[in-house]
Amino acid sequence: MSKIINNLRQIGEKFNICQKWSFNHAWPELDPTELQMLDNINDIDSTFLVSVGGVLFEATKNIPTYIKYLMANDAYEKGDIELINNYLTSVDRAAVVGAGVGIVACAIGMITDDPVIAIEPNPKLVGIIENTFRLNSLNVHVINSAVSENEGKEKFYLAKEYWSSSFSIPDTGFDECIDVDCSTLEDASSDSNVLFIDVEGAEKHLFNNGVPEYINKLFVEIHEPNLGEKASMRVINKLIKSGFNIHDKNGLTYYFIK
Repeated sequence: MSKIINNLRQIGEKFNICQKWSFNHAWPELDPTELQMLDNINDIDSTFLVSVGGVLFEATKNIPTYIKYLMANDAYEKGDIELINNYLTSVDRAAVVGAGVGIVACAIGMITDDPVIAIEPNPKLVGIIENTFRLNSLNVHVINSAVSENEGKEKFYLAKEYWSSSFSIPDTGFDECIDVDCSTLEDASSDSNVLFIDVEGAEKHLFNNGVPEYINKLFVEIHEPNLGEKASMRVINKLIKSGFNIHDKNGLTYYFIK
């Protein structure tokens, strides 16, 4: 399958996909010619292994072409992995809220001695997360749950593009609405000193009750293109009031310390 990856990388180099993905305030858009070239790749729907920031991942037919494109060019979660590599150590204990397909959680697991806690509300992604860790010979504790202000149940919208699934109806539509179990930040991270949070806009209300005292390293992807500038600043101000300082930023992901 190296031919598929090579084709994806050639297109990525032609259109500078890594540079386009290093954004601050807008989602990158693909050129129509770029999209056409991706559509023309033979066997793009087949399953193949790809290394994403050093994490081995099985890209199945259920992974959208656009995501495969980002993965093959090391643009997928690029900024997140760079921050992780710069600031985590082997003694850190981490929980990832909104684990997706497990690539960021796995990148963390390659650094920390203790297994990562991967929290993901989409039940369709649990097996993918477990497989990603298995491919990389790492242990993980997966929790099929959402994290919210309060415990209980909430509506969760599953989008065809898995990264768009959220508590709010995605702009791209949704395939299914399910009830998901919710735990609080404190319950989700009780054995951790590190939180990595990527919850597709739900960060807007997630910190209303503050951040657990034992967390001293906090990575948060603040989805400004969705939330808007003012709501994004309110999220940051809540974290500053909780005793955190902005230490670094890459793309939309902020790294806070206290």
